[in-house]
Amino acid sequence: MLKYNRFGLKQTRNLLLTTHQISNVKDRAFQRSIRLQKVMALSKSTEAGNKEFVVHVKGEYDYRFICELRDDMFEQIKACYFHLMNENLPVYGVPGKLKGHCTSKNDAKAGQDKLPPDSFRLRAEDLYEPL
Repeated sequence: MLKYNRFGLKQTRNLLLTTHQISNVKDRAFQRSIRLQKVMALSKSTEAGNKEFVVHVKGEYDYRFICELRDDMFEQIKACYFHLMNENLPVYGVPGKLKGHCTSKNDAKAGQDKLPPDSFRLRAEDLYEPL
């Protein structure tokens, strides 16, 4: 998959998902690991053919990716999150590009989150019934 860096440039990465975390792997080195409990939401572009998505992280900067298997990746992330947290991970659908809905390192330092508005929430993505 491709990850956007802070300058908006695309970098090839592997995303490793376990039952407890999401990790960004460059070659064979871990760049960053995010515990699933810290994931606030996922956002995806609803533009036809755009496979861009954002992993929103509580109190930290977000990750913006492009992945041809985005829908499959979302299903797995949502399932792992639900089994760990017993609640659905919010998913937002944003028309067009996601750059404006991605918290940067500077935003995170200033205590700002760039989560999409609630009107973009895709309630049909809530697949699981909490116990």
